[in-house]
Amino acid sequence: AAWLPYAPEAHARFPLTLLGLREDTVVDDGDTSALDLLGTPPPGYRLLPAHPWQLDLAARRLAPAFADGRLLRLGTT
Repeated sequence: AAWLPYAPEAHARFPLTLLGLREDTVVDDGDTSALDLLGTPPPGYRLLPAHPWQLDLAARRLAPAFADGRLLRLGTT
């Protein structure tokens, strides 16, 4: 099963994928202090950690956002 490397039952440990989300696409504005500890996004972007398995599942739907710059891959935690 593709999810097994991420299963808590398997005591899985893995890094989160860090994305940059373009600020003009952000709807909510709240306390980002916990996210700020993960790194600094490029100017005009907000940091968005993503679970790698969920990101893979949504890859086709997110492809346009990556293509037009609404989302950037910034690395991992």
